[in-house]
Amino acid sequence: MRWPNSLRNRVLAVLAASMVLSALLVGLASTVLWEPFTRWVLRDQIEDNGAALARHMRFDAAGRPSGFDEAKIEPWLFESFRAEVLLRVIDANGRAIYATDGETAVLTRNGKGFEPWRQSFTFTHRGVAMHGVTIPREHAGKRLFVQFAVSDRMVLQMRESIGLDVLRQGLMALAATFVLVFFVTIHLALRQALQPVREASSAARRIAPRTLDQRLPAAGSPASCVRWSRLSTRRWTGCRGASRRSRSSSPTRRMS
Repeated sequence: MRWPNSLRNRVLAVLAASMVLSALLVGLASTVLWEPFTRWVLRDQIEDNGAALARHMRFDAAGRPSGFDEAKIEPWLFESFRAEVLLRVIDANGRAIYATDGETAVLTRNGKGFEPWRQSFTFTHRGVAMHGVTIPREHAGKRLFVQFAVSDRMVLQMRESIGLDVLRQGLMALAATFVLVFFVTIHLALRQALQPVREASSAARRIAPRTLDQRLPAAGSPASCVRWSRLSTRRWTGCRGASRRSRSSSPTRRMS
């Protein structure tokens, strides 16, 4: 592979290689960490939803749960997905005093008893894998626990249809747009910044052995190029002076 001669092309090549390497590393990391990340997002979302359900729960005059604030939580969710979405309200004695599906069984880990603290867990309900959460709630001096669970198959179906795949496509489109804008911006910036260098290089190529007394134009050139040009001029002038003195003092010159 031939390395570009132009400074601008070299900078662009280095940036392109860096972007490609970064994309490969990000892709590899996404492939390895995608499944743990989705599980973490799922657990976090279930906890947030459980906390929202506990916050918008309504109670009757006797202090018993009677439903939810319909302006915040629409009741059709539990009615339409009775087998996929479960909700329990547990009292301090570990008994279910409210359930959207009419059952009184407490939601627990497989083979474990009721654990009265905030946590997320997985379990099996009627042969279906479920993701659940327990959220403590205080009401009228009584400590209650709101349990919310959603089936794994429902989460998987939503994720494959309109969930994380859409997010992944959006992130890929955003990354492609970012790379395109980045390269266009870098290309224009380098073209503008290196314009004086190209002009100085073009002027230097026009200097021939018969026109060694010409100087590179200092107007509009970068300060580093001006300093380099002045240093080169001083060194070239010193070399020419030394060469002339050497020729004038040579024996052949004196004999003539």
